[in-house]
Amino acid sequence: LYAEAFGLSLLWNRQETIEAFIQVVLDHIGGMLYVKPDTGTFALKLIRDDYDRGTLPQYGPTNIISAEDYQRQAWGETINEITVVYTDPCSGKEVSITVQDTANIMAQSGVVAQTRSYAGICKASLAQRVALRDLNAASTPLARIKLTATRAAWAVFPGDVFRLTWPEFDIADVVYRVLAVNRGTLTDGQIIIDAVEDVFGLPTNTYLVEQPGEWEDPSVAPA
Repeated sequence: LYAEAFGLSLLWNRQETIEAFIQVVLDHIGGMLYVKPDTGTFALKLIRDDYDRGTLPQYGPTNIISAEDYQRQAWGETINEITVVYTDPCSGKEVSITVQDTANIMAQSGVVAQTRSYAGICKASLAQRVALRDLNAASTPLARIKLTATRAAWAVFPGDVFRLTWPEFDIADVVYRVLAVNRGTLTDGQIIIDAVEDVFGLPTNTYLVEQPGEWEDPSVAPA
């Protein structure tokens, strides 16, 4: 965050729980906080385009027991305009900045707007970066899935990314990001992973089925 010049100015007045305040910070920075089960320490994972696709772990029928609840957002469920409300450092008042996804607006034939408050941001340039970050995820119809894996996925933590192949849903080497992990019990070694398609991996994702074209060659041999 220091390297990104991602500074925040926030006041916790103890009128809300510390857990709620931590979530406010995580929403600002785009991160996930969890406890590592092997060391018992807290870990902060920033959701960034900071990985090499070729080095990501791969999961599929060999180490995934089942996959369910696969669904993809429709265009009508996406947001194409984000307004970020931040704090002006001089006046201390709320100001806003708005960004749009023009391609999504054309696809939906209208503007679907959403306002998000980031009171801890005090720089217009940072507010614009955060607005574009949120717009990139909100304007893209991403797919979600629930996976039940073997203990081979013991090192999967919230915020991690992996490559998934599941022929039943026509998923071939698609990058997914972990939202939540349930590590089961001592008597049940199954690991349940809730994941969403990673927006940073979209340009290189592939699928097994290609939609065939309906064009027919109009030229015919002379009679």
